[in-house]
Amino acid sequence: MAEAHLRTTPISRIAIVAPNAAFVLSEYNAIATAIRSNGDQVRCFSPNISREDSAQLDQQGIHTTPFSLQPERFSLFPQRRAIADLAKLLAEWKPTHLIAIGDLEIVYAIRAARKLKLQTILAIPERLPASLGKTEDSSHKSPIDHSLVKALNHASKVICLNASMPDILKANKIQTFQGKYCITPRCGVDLESFPETPLPPLTSGLIFHLSSPLEETNAILAYCKAAKHVKETAPGAEFILTGPPGQSDKAIALDALEPYNKVVKYAGVRLATKDELERCHVFLSLSYDQAMPQISMQALALGRPIIASHSIAARELVDVRVNGCLVDPQNPLDIAQAMNSFLKRPDLIPAMARASRQKAVRRLDQKAALAKLLPLIYQDR
Repeated sequence: MAEAHLRTTPISRIAIVAPNAAFVLSEYNAIATAIRSNGDQVRCFSPNISREDSAQLDQQGIHTTPFSLQPERFSLFPQRRAIADLAKLLAEWKPTHLIAIGDLEIVYAIRAARKLKLQTILAIPERLPASLGKTEDSSHKSPIDHSLVKALNHASKVICLNASMPDILKANKIQTFQGKYCITPRCGVDLESFPETPLPPLTSGLIFHLSSPLEETNAILAYCKAAKHVKETAPGAEFILTGPPGQSDKAIALDALEPYNKVVKYAGVRLATKDELERCHVFLSLSYDQAMPQISMQALALGRPIIASHSIAARELVDVRVNGCLVDPQNPLDIAQAMNSFLKRPDLIPAMARASRQKAVRRLDQKAALAKLLPLIYQDR
């Protein structure tokens, strides 16, 4: 009988602070699962934990703890009180490592972790700060919040989800940033779970699909207006929209989609499933402030051409005229023109689909991403 393996390192307790538990189930499930497979403990701390998400994570051995971004009781300094409440929750669980994901969540998590004197703190900014997310329209520029700058300065490592983030973070005066970042597209894509799949028939009209949270920054209404414009000359084209309700002050109400119901099919209050991605010919990634949308990477892996915004992150998904095109996400006519270019030359779609898959294999392999991320988590061992 083979001798049992004896663990020589202590069990780590890794806290993941994220905007919602669904995020850990989808975008970051690979890293959480890898940590659990290593024999370590994982707990998700989040202000948004549904019963269903908690149950799914529990099945994976990942427990959840809710916290509030606003203190439950009155305070003259509400943010300070909310951070103290989170620090208390963390202290009760006694984590050895912290992974902070999001925006405001990073600020709260790192300030709370510093109270506990945690040594390993990984920060993963999800939204593109400052000019990193801008299109040709300079109105999208905004500086990184000062509190986020301070928090990132105290992280042991910052995970940049695209190659342009380091320059923008340095430009925003993160003084100690040099040498403390790693570039990786989140956890990448499982290329075996998302294999290259055949395109639907090209003879019965093209299917376009946008899947994103219903937020202004994801160009939802611009897509709907573009679809209405294209439908006038291409009645056989189909336009699909999926995505959960927005959570910010830029959320788009479902009522705003009603004028486009005859053109755009809203197929569900969640991101597209693998089957839905396979049923489209062209995928749209129109966000101008997301660092690297996971759903867009999955569409790329399946072999779907991409219409993407001019944001620097989206540019990493698209080689113009090779596997897709870039558009101004605030200009419906620009988006319509891009969709019409596919309708005029559907014979080019198979070659662009192959190029998307090849790009995913080169740049988005989950195994390569985890090979970068896991050593950063366990760097103190």
